[in-house]
Parts: sequence; structure tokens; C-alpha cells
Amino acid sequence: MANRLIPSPPKDKIWGKLTGHALSLSKNRLEYMMSLLNNYGDFVELKMGQQTTYLLTNPEGVDYVLRKNAKNFSKETPGFKLVSDVTGKGVFTESGKSWLEKRKKVNPFFSPKNKIHWLPHIIETANELIDDLNRSSNKSVNICPLMTRSTLQILGRTIFNEDLGKFGDIFEKELNNLIHLTEEKITQIIPIPTPKKVRQRKSFEKSMSILDGIILDMINRAKERPSEPDKNMIHTFLEHATDETTEKYLIDQIKTMAFAGHETSSNVLSWSMYLILNNPEWHNKIKAEIDSVIGPNELSVDNLNLFPNLTMALKESMRLYPPAWSLGRKAESDDEILGHKVKQGDIFIISPYLTQHNSAVFTNPDDFSPERFSEENEVKIPSGAYIPFGIGPRSCIGEGLAMMEIIGIIVKLFQNFEMELDKRVKVEINQKLTLQAKNGINVFFKRKNKKD
Repeated sequence: MANRLIPSPPKDKIWGKLTGHALSLSKNRLEYMMSLLNNYGDFVELKMGQQTTYLLTNPEGVDYVLRKNAKNFSKETPGFKLVSDVTGKGVFTESGKSWLEKRKKVNPFFSPKNKIHWLPHIIETANELIDDLNRSSNKSVNICPLMTRSTLQILGRTIFNEDLGKFGDIFEKELNNLIHLTEEKITQIIPIPTPKKVRQRKSFEKSMSILDGIILDMINRAKERPSEPDKNMIHTFLEHATDETTEKYLIDQIKTMAFAGHETSSNVLSWSMYLILNNPEWHNKIKAEIDSVIGPNELSVDNLNLFPNLTMALKESMRLYPPAWSLGRKAESDDEILGHKVKQGDIFIISPYLTQHNSAVFTNPDDFSPERFSEENEVKIPSGAYIPFGIGPRSCIGEGLAMMEIIGIIVKLFQNFEMELDKRVKVEINQKLTLQAKNGINVFFKRKNKKD
């Protein structure tokens, strides 16, 4: 069978022989990648310097790389190595046997049977959020930092048996700085030391030191308490200690969960609130659904699954603004994808944002249309086309907890407030390692009367 030819756009002007397409990609990764999808299709060949790199958006190809033959496509990419500088070498960034061993250790924490343990913490955190918003009733509030603090609090209570909400402001400030600096590194072309890069390195090290200090204090507190491996992940790692269970090892495991676990969920919460409140039809549908299903009563494990309209809206929100918008894989041996032969060492960029905005799969892909995820429509979506939590063996381990906390917080907000989007604040994507709202997302919260 003839080797399928893959289209490739023109290389960078002037420096293209050296840089390939790296300069074009560094200016605005998301915008450039979308232009490649629209102009060259769903399988595009690029060069990052001399490194052969493919932008893969075709659902069948994505499914092959992430699920069907995932064992041949590792996370050992330049981008993931930079991300691991922030998150540490944990279950999110590791590959091979090391990843499998860590995944087995943390799997029990994310079992569906733990829902009954998670829910009280979610309700407690949501009630604290409501108390804060009550003090700002009728005022315009940027919900993004509040969602960050709430998801960090839930993560601490469910996974580490810790109150992390008090560190919300510090985490947001320092983590955003690390994310910004890592994005700068990813888009740097030539690794030549400059005064700017020296300042960035010092800033990176300072933020990392602050966050590592918070996590080390958590570890030390956990060591002083009676061991509860079913409630505290730190105790799990301590009970299964090996020669590699050093202080840095423990920091890396906690860091991975703390960073990856709350940042993505908080973004989904913020974008979902924006989309729902910006669409009167679905705002009213969800409001009526919550009133009908639960009214003023408390959430339970049983009624969490009784909000189909809200669930459809959340899935559509994650289609439009996926928690992780870009990821990479490296071919560990020669392979063939969609009739094209790829070589060992080739890099693949897979963007959930692109796959989920592909007009060949999703009609009017930029529109907010939760009906896409009705029972009859969702089954028609090809495998590999909708991947907000990934697919295959490396899919997000915390998906169940994430969906539970997102539904829980939104239901509680609807129960307690009349909400309106503050449209004076222009909402734009701030494309970093995750998709944040550039100017925040501001909402007016009006307390409901108890009789409502």
C-alpha cells in the first residue's frame, strides 16, 4: 500500500530552514493550529526545527494514538517534560512501568464507591462559597478565583484530608506564574540565555519554592497523624514506601494531584457558568430542572444523576472549552496512522480543542448547543472526536470526582441565587497550558428568598 502523503504548510519566513514551523506556532499556538485544521485538514505534518511533528485532529487517528495502540505512544515529549517541571514526576506526567505503579496506588481514591465520602465535602465547600457570595449580593463578582479556591478546597478534603482553601490565593498566584512561564518556555525557539530568561528562571524557582513549601508542610502534618490510607493519599504512599519514596518523590505525587486536579475543574466551572448564564434558554431550562428535581432540598448521591439538562450543558461546555486543550505523544516505534507511515521518535500534537471544534464532526462547532449530548445524539459522536478527559489508559483518573463537584457546586448556586452575567466585562480566552478567561468572568448574585 502506498504511503499516504500528508499536507504541510509553508515553513517560517526567513528562518524556516532552521526553525521549521516553530516560530509560527510560538506566536499564538491555538490560533495557528486552528488555521492549520481549517486550511490543511485534520492530519498535518510540521517541523519543530528538524523534529518531525504531526498535528492530528482526525477522530480515527486520535483514537488510534490514545486508545487502540496507546502502548506505542508515550508522553515522553518536550512539552510534557516542561510541564513536569511544574507538576513533578507524578501519575499525570510519568510513562511506562513507573506510571502504572503510581496509577495503581491512587486508583482506589477515585473509585465510584467513594461518592458517598466525597459528597459531604463538596456540600461543605459549596456552602462556604455561598456564604462568601452572600456578602457580595447584588455586586459583580469575578467567579474564576472563587472556583479555584473551591476546587482546591474539595481536592484537599477528599484526597488529602486537609483544608487547602486558605492557600487558594497563594496557589492561584504562584501556579498562574508557573503556567505563564512554562508557556513561555514551550514557545521559545532557541535556548540561548538572555537577561529575560534569567529573570524568568528566578521567578519560576521562587514560585516553585513557595508551593513546594506548602506541600512539604502537608506531608509533615500527615506524618504526625494516625495513618488513614483510605482518606489521605499521602498515607497511601507512605504505607507503600520503597527506596524511591524520598521527600521529593512525595512532593511530586501531591503536586501532580493538587495542580492538575483543581486547575482543570475550576476552569470547567467558570466556563460552564459563563455559557449557561449567557444563554437564556438553557439558563431557564437548568433552573427549572433543579427546582423540579431537588427544590430547596439537599443533594444526595442518588439525585446527582437526575439533572440531564445540566449534564448536557456541562458536556457542551467542555467541548467548547476543554479542561486540557493540547497534549502530546511520541511514537516509540515505527507505526502507520491513517495509511501514513510514521517513524520512531515522531511527535504528535493532539488538541481536544481542535477535535471538538472540527466542523466535519460538529455542525456549527462554535455554537453552544447542549442538544449534541442528548442520549440519541451523543452515541453518534465518533470515538476520538470528543476527549475532554482523554481516552484510553491515560484518560483522566479524576473524571468522576470532577463531574461530581462541578454538578454539586452549580446546583447549590442555582438553589441559592438568581444569577446574571455581567456583560460589561469582555470574556476572552487566555490560552496558556489551560484555557483561562483573560478578564475573568463576572456574575451578579442576588440572594433568593427562603420561600423561593
